[in-house]
Amino acid sequence: MPIYHARYDEYLTEFFRRAESEILIVTAFCTAEATRRVLNEVHPSTRITLVTRWSRDDILSGVSDLDVFDVIVERGGRVFRNGRLHAKIYMVDKHKYLFGSANLTGKGIGLAGTASNIECLSCEEDVHTEDIALLNSIIRESQIVNQELVEEMRQQLEEMDATDWHEQKMEAVAPHPDGIFVNDLPFCASPSYLIQNPDSEEATHDRVIFGLSVGAPSLDQLPTPFRKSSAVTWLDSTLHNEMSFGQLSHALHNSLLDDPRPYRKDVKVLQSNLLEWVTALLPDSFEVEVPPGRHSQVIRKL
Repeated sequence: MPIYHARYDEYLTEFFRRAESEILIVTAFCTAEATRRVLNEVHPSTRITLVTRWSRDDILSGVSDLDVFDVIVERGGRVFRNGRLHAKIYMVDKHKYLFGSANLTGKGIGLAGTASNIECLSCEEDVHTEDIALLNSIIRESQIVNQELVEEMRQQLEEMDATDWHEQKMEAVAPHPDGIFVNDLPFCASPSYLIQNPDSEEATHDRVIFGLSVGAPSLDQLPTPFRKSSAVTWLDSTLHNEMSFGQLSHALHNSLLDDPRPYRKDVKVLQSNLLEWVTALLPDSFEVEVPPGRHSQVIRKL
């Protein structure tokens, strides 16, 4: 249910203060002043991810500024830019989130007194797999912001005859994310576990990310959506030749876009799940075996 609050800075500050590990901010407009205000009571170890629009007009008109990059980086966080962004979503620990119309600006969160906008934010909502998948998709299609990109944007802002960004120059100094999220991987230990435990939390997650209907699927319904998934796409692009379990685990951990990344022991569990799914559903594309004289699995693309 949406609520009206005259001072969303207080509302967001209290919301973010309870974060134990991570905060995700998705906002079309953002300013350094407003960002500092709502993060003022956040523990220094909390990792912060900001996704914002940063169009040229946004910055020239003052509804956004580039100094917010320094605010996030000083806290060890990361910033992404998405030119199509209009959403405003605030999430803590993949557990609770807020959404509404309020951008992370002075007028958006009530710092401008009577000149502030009339905005709405929701009450706290529980985060579900579908929500995480949506937010991950926004990050995946966004551009990673680094210091070189910020300097390029500042330089382009001085070109008064320009009406928009020179995107090719900006792409040259800052890439798009190339990796995978924990949420992209199967949580069920195997397809048979999903079929036998369709109401489990793990099965609910896997049905969402593989686009399966509610209930217990049959085994022959699983290969096609699994083959099209981000998990298999990542595995296919990573396996150039054969890799040991340890080599693949190292590659998977380094490819994770989650911040903070999970512990390596947790990554190995997720990798084991993925290989069980590959063995059961895609034996024509991948081979997983323990060669004679070896103690570890070897994974190869057929």
